[in-house]
Amino acid sequence: MPFDKEIEQLKQRQAKALKMGGPEKIKKQHDQGKLTARERIDRLLDPDSFLEVGVLNHSDVCGMEDKTPADSKVAGYGRIDGRQVAVVSNDFTVMAATSSRIAGRKEGEIKVLAAHRGYPVIYLGEAGGARMPDIMGSAGLASFGGGGFDTYLKTMSRVRQTPMVTAILGECYGMPTWMACLSDFVVQVKGSAMGVSGWELWPISPCLMPVPWIPMALIKSSVFCACAIHLIYRCCFCTIFRGSWWAKQPNANEWLPRL
Repeated sequence: MPFDKEIEQLKQRQAKALKMGGPEKIKKQHDQGKLTARERIDRLLDPDSFLEVGVLNHSDVCGMEDKTPADSKVAGYGRIDGRQVAVVSNDFTVMAATSSRIAGRKEGEIKVLAAHRGYPVIYLGEAGGARMPDIMGSAGLASFGGGGFDTYLKTMSRVRQTPMVTAILGECYGMPTWMACLSDFVVQVKGSAMGVSGWELWPISPCLMPVPWIPMALIKSSVFCACAIHLIYRCCFCTIFRGSWWAKQPNANEWLPRL
């Protein structure tokens, strides 16, 4: 039949993408008591209602094609109790779910279409921040989301027409943190963490710590950085002291009903 070869190639590419980062990384996720990105979507949405967008996406950096199935973001549309929603789930098994041009464009298009159709957006966060060299420097950041004049604004703007909900389900740096700040409702699982960037940037970027009474030698110490990430990025601080989030959950299995 016509296109038999092409159809078989398509099936192979789809099967490869569904394997995410591979069995070893999936096992590591399960050993930590966490679900994978696709398992989270399966539990969140009504059975057989998920329509994935961009399953064949991969990084546009030469040589990274086979290392970035779905480019670390699983996204699409489905239903919850029969209601249509848009969902983005970070795949930590692929490059620690770091953000890149292709992944950013996928997320941006999901948000724009959801607003156009009137769908609520649900963001399931667990990611390691911006991916290097994809988003390195001003040129890399400007290319985020596709590099168009307004793509970055559409991705990061709080101006929208539909509700947005974010779940902080693990270590979240960069994009999941921004999405949480833009959301109407945020659930954070106990033991997770969030921040604009990792604590490793503090010693080289003391401007991120606007507290002049702390000696520079202390800021550069590993002990200080470890304490800082435990106190400032963790669930209890975000919910109780900062008032950033609406709810915290004791474990990863109890966040679904809150969403």
